[in-house]
Amino acid sequence: MRASSAQPRQMSRTQAAATPVDWIMWYDELDAPDRREIRNRLLTAPYDEVKEDPELRNFFFFHSADIAAEMPPGSERLVELHGVVQMLRGATDQGIMEQRRKAVAFLLGEYQRYLRDSPWLA
Repeated sequence: MRASSAQPRQMSRTQAAATPVDWIMWYDELDAPDRREIRNRLLTAPYDEVKEDPELRNFFFFHSADIAAEMPPGSERLVELHGVVQMLRGATDQGIMEQRRKAVAFLLGEYQRYLRDSPWLA
């Protein structure tokens, strides 16, 4: 993946942690090849990998939110799970936090299925 203007990929994790990233700008500025590369990585990435990788995590959240907002055919389950995740957002209760983690894992699985079924999406 080419480095985006928001955060060069060559930065070490320490440098990246010290440099705040505007993830909205990063997502908006991704070009088609970068989107395809991240999309391809997301197709098979397990939950823990998505959680730990800021690029995968943020692309997943922004792109799944875009799909949920557009509600294209075949995205019903994705839209439903996205709504559940949003409803549980900001919870501090341990039980609700665990429910949100599970909902995000289900959302990731549904998102990956949707991407596999919709190869034209990027």
